[in-house]
Amino acid sequence: MFPGYTVIFLVVFGFIKFRPVPRQIKFWFYCAVAFFVLSLGPFLHVYGVEFKICPLPGYIMTFIPGLSGMRCFSRLVIMGMLCLSVAVAWACKMIFQRYLKPRAWAPMGNLAFFAFSGLVIFEFLPAPYPIYKFSVPEIYSEIAKEPGDFTLLEIPMKWYITGSHITEPAALEYQLAQTVHGKRLISGFIARGAPTQPEHYFSMPLLNKIHCLQKKLPFEKFYEEPDAKSALETVKALHIRYIIVHKNAVNQAAKRYVENHMPVKKRKIYDKEGIEVFMVAPQGAGAPAESNMALLEQGWYERELWGDKFYMNWSRGRRSLISFFSNKTGDKTLRFRAVGFPFDRDQNLRVYVNGRYLCGRKLPGVWADYSATVPAAMLKKGRNSVEFRYRTVKSPRSAHVNPGDGRRLAMAMSGFKVCVSPNNMP
Repeated sequence: MFPGYTVIFLVVFGFIKFRPVPRQIKFWFYCAVAFFVLSLGPFLHVYGVEFKICPLPGYIMTFIPGLSGMRCFSRLVIMGMLCLSVAVAWACKMIFQRYLKPRAWAPMGNLAFFAFSGLVIFEFLPAPYPIYKFSVPEIYSEIAKEPGDFTLLEIPMKWYITGSHITEPAALEYQLAQTVHGKRLISGFIARGAPTQPEHYFSMPLLNKIHCLQKKLPFEKFYEEPDAKSALETVKALHIRYIIVHKNAVNQAAKRYVENHMPVKKRKIYDKEGIEVFMVAPQGAGAPAESNMALLEQGWYERELWGDKFYMNWSRGRRSLISFFSNKTGDKTLRFRAVGFPFDRDQNLRVYVNGRYLCGRKLPGVWADYSATVPAAMLKKGRNSVEFRYRTVKSPRSAHVNPGDGRRLAMAMSGFKVCVSPNNMP
């Protein structure tokens, strides 16, 4: 943000021409200068280059509780502009009094007032000029006419989550089109969201398959191929009614999979303006089945690769949450692979379902498979929560595993599933 040349000229002219400057005006001027300096951030920037050897006063703010979380120092310039407006008002008043005081000059005073105001307005005038050109394909207008609350699966899937490692190019086109169709999206920009947000979708085999094809990851090496049953679960869980492929942005592997191999009944209804639109066949009412529909909630770090074997998530802090949907009665079985941390001792794990204690486990420092049966009395229809609580939380730095890793870890988990208990199978 910039206060404008007219404002700066009036303040400088007033301070030079009308001395002595009142103390009150000096106070507001010094406040404006202080906020401007703080808005430059903790380090000096020149033409996009940051000079760490030249810290600025804003660097001190990074150590002050309550202010240390400030992400955008440039916003402080707004306070500087407010302070500067007081000095500008005083300068205008002095100009009118000194040069335009006689009655004969009254029309000139009015003219000067409107001239100064007009210049300031002109400098801040948000004149329309193209900075991003995108025309919304007409199919979105047709989708908008369709009643109901459903979801559009745009491919490639994109997420931009501030404060996390997930910083793909934001799905601007998707969200701009959403202003037309008004339906739900899977991709998008999330401000201050949990970095595990996309993990909700990666736990669904169908979307995980598409994601791995997008990223050219060896899907077959780590995961089972999604079948018709798991694809149906995903479609019903997210209420997906349309699949939209952006041909100029998606790679050929993901495009061929959606067109020819995706185990979802669909038909192509649109193929123009660089996109293909598939309408998903009605799947019937009801919630999704339980298997593979676990969603990572709070208390997890981002998904990462364990060697070249499989993907996993480290726990974050002393408790971690996973949710799943249940629409059937009867016992369920929780299955997962886990390893305790630190590796040289057993980790004590306690498992709670919907706030009620289920069981305890000792996790050694090697990967192993675990399961626990959840009685039907502990479950409820709809969303259920599984909470993991840990006795020991330690960082790899303090455990002398990795001196540069300060994360608070207790266990790593992979392949969490909720299955029908064998006792309830027909």
